[in-house]
Amino acid sequence: MLTTVYGADALLPTRAPHHGGYAMYGPPHMNAAIVASAEADARENSIATNSLAAVKSLSNIAGLFCRPLISWLGGPSFPSPTVVNFLRKEPAMTARDITLIGNPILSTKAAAVADPTTSEIRVLAADMIETMQTAGGIGIAAPQVNASLRLIVAMPIALREEWRDLPPVVLVNPALEPIGDEREDAIEGCLSFPGVRGIVPRWSKVAWRAQDLDGQPISGVAQGLFARVLQHEVDHLDGILFLSRMTDLTRLAMDSEAHHLTKTIGEVEDRT
Repeated sequence: MLTTVYGADALLPTRAPHHGGYAMYGPPHMNAAIVASAEADARENSIATNSLAAVKSLSNIAGLFCRPLISWLGGPSFPSPTVVNFLRKEPAMTARDITLIGNPILSTKAAAVADPTTSEIRVLAADMIETMQTAGGIGIAAPQVNASLRLIVAMPIALREEWRDLPPVVLVNPALEPIGDEREDAIEGCLSFPGVRGIVPRWSKVAWRAQDLDGQPISGVAQGLFARVLQHEVDHLDGILFLSRMTDLTRLAMDSEAHHLTKTIGEVEDRT
């Protein structure tokens, strides 16, 4: 289940807890009392299974109407991520198989997303986040989950040491433009090319623009690791793997030997 983080549609929601498969929309003490009572009845009544489901549903519905009334009357406020989730109809997350090097989709230019607001695109974005997080990456492009569409997900971190518990950025139909002439070498890996690392030159700073999941234009500036991740992922949309960006293939290594690369260039970066 998903819940909106920061209220920005470029930041796709992350999973939120629920109770027994039901999102609880009412104030916590109301939900707890109602469900506890229903569950007690369930132990004594042979038809309690249907009754419990009905009571929980009523609790959810009541909470949707009670919350704004309580707030309007100046009563206590309660967390409402599940209400936002319910109204936005966010999809569940499913980790998909990662497309590996050799699959023609990775060398094909992806098609533009015609309508970012569709449920299919929202489900795809959610699945990409789950796939990226499951694989331990910090970026992923739609072709890497076998969808030839111009959609990427990236962690907005400038340094490898930054805290990873941040909402990932979802960019639809992204475009990049380098800022300045500075380029830097760093080690990259790829979820579609597991076990291999290479030193890749990238622009140090880029301006990006895209659409969010509501179809609205968004833009920003990225530098450091975030700029590198964006360039790596947009390359995937154009059918380009990081190997094609390398200027010296002797600076390619298996993960187990990547420490040799760090002797001349910082520490190993993350897979994207």
